[in-house]
Amino acid sequence: MPKYEYRCRTCDYRIEMKQAFGEEPVTECPKCQGVLVRVIFPVPAIFKRGKPSKGQRTHKVGNHEIPIHQTEEGHWEQGGMR
Repeated sequence: MPKYEYRCRTCDYRIEMKQAFGEEPVTECPKCQGVLVRVIFPVPAIFKRGKPSKGQRTHKVGNHEIPIHQTEEGHWEQGGMR
């Protein structure tokens, strides 16, 4: 079962919970009964064709080559260079 992190909007209390994929998210803070929101963490991009290089390249999806480029922050995005 995956772990999910929640944060209370009222008291900033944080809690980690194991939940099944189909299970409804928890919405009430156990500490103050405020509103809990699920914290979403970014997932790193994994390239199977070796180490990504700076600049522009393509990523193969099925039979198509999709152009991608690396931003100044180091993230990879779909589309041409800006």
